[in-house]
This record gives sequence, structure tokens and C-alpha cells, in this order.
Amino acid sequence: MLFFGPTDVEAAAARLEALSVEFEGNPVAEAGLSRGLAAARAQQGRFDEARALVARAKTTMAERGLRQAGSGIGFISGSVELLAGDVGAAERELRESLESLSGLGLESRGATLALMLARVLAMQGRHEEAENVMRPWADSHAWEDWSFMHPAMKATILARRGELEEAERLARNAAARSQQTDFLNWRGDVLLDLAEVLRAADKPDDARAAVERALALYEQKGNVVSASAARASLAQPPARA
Repeated sequence: MLFFGPTDVEAAAARLEALSVEFEGNPVAEAGLSRGLAAARAQQGRFDEARALVARAKTTMAERGLRQAGSGIGFISGSVELLAGDVGAAERELRESLESLSGLGLESRGATLALMLARVLAMQGRHEEAENVMRPWADSHAWEDWSFMHPAMKATILARRGELEEAERLARNAAARSQQTDFLNWRGDVLLDLAEVLRAADKPDDARAAVERALALYEQKGNVVSASAARASLAQPPARA
């Protein structure tokens, strides 16, 4: 996976650009490559380009009647908007993809989209909605990311409710489990969830260490947007009681 996997963003973008030349004139291939390149451009902070690439992919898939392929584009378009800081747009993209999957009878493929939507809702303080979105997949073991992203997401919600002991247990376990994968961006995201829980538990040094580990992962990936956000978090003074 070029978006969350171990491939460096610059290398991924260069490879996708080369493939775009190779497959020029093949609309189906071009649509898939546009999606991948959009993910890379978003991580580089080139959001106008990323959105244009997403729009191109959507148009091609609609014109070619590729409903099944098009239904999952929210994975990329939602990520682009989330990196750009537009949570409202991210929510719309993710909901649209989930609805498309449902319309095709492919709800079971929506676990990752649901996780992403839940994160977006929680960012807006809509915790009950976030839990409702995740509930249908709560016992799912079919998706590797679910095994650590779901408990990390749940931990942040519990921490905001003051259930700090259980929140920290879940977040630490999620962070440890994520380290067994090569999903660098998701590993970083889970560590930021852990940091949020640790700050709530008044453990600023542990929280800072978690953010520093997340920053290292984002830098390894070449995700300059998430790295910048992590760096900004480190620059903030610890909250005073």
C-alpha cells in the first residue's frame, strides 16, 4: 500500500508518475494511478494537485461505469481532506464511499472507511456517532488495521470521558500491536492517540515520547504534513492543571 505502507512518499510518487506515462491512454489504469498519486501529493502538502487527481479518477470511473472501484475512493479522497485539515469534507467523502458500498451490497468491505469516518467524527467531538459507526465491525478480525486502530480510537473516546485507566490500557496495547505491521502512517496515528490519552492521564513525558516516535515514523514515510503536525505538538507547552 503506497499510502500507509513503508514506501517513501517521494519514491512512490516517482514510480506512479513513471507508470502514468507507461499507461497513458488506458483510462482504467490512469484512474488507479491518479488515486495513488493523489495520496502521495496530499502527504507532500500539495493539496490542490491531490484534489485534482481525485476528481480526475472519479470522472474516469464514472464514465467507465466502474462503480465497484469508484465506491472505495473515499479511502483516498477522505485521507486527502483529512490531511488538508478539512474534516467536514473528509466526512462527506467517507460517508459517500460507505453509501456506495452499501448500494452495491459490499458493506463488509467498509471496515477501514468506517474507522476513518469514526476518527473524523471524534475529532469533531461527536463521540456517540463515532461509536455507532464502528459498532457493526466491533468484533471483526478480518482486517489487520482494525486490530489496533479500533482500540486506539476507542481509547481516545474513553479518555475524554475520564475513563483513563482503561483508555491507557487500550491505547498502549494498540500501539504495541501496530508495531507488528509496516503501516507507517497508521502506526504514527495510533501513537498520537496514545499521546492524547497519556496527556489526559497527566503523563506529559510519556506523551511526548509517543509523539516523538510518531514523528520518526512520519519522517521515515516522507509524510511531511503529519510530521509537521507532530512537530507542532511537541512545540506546545504541557497543559497546566
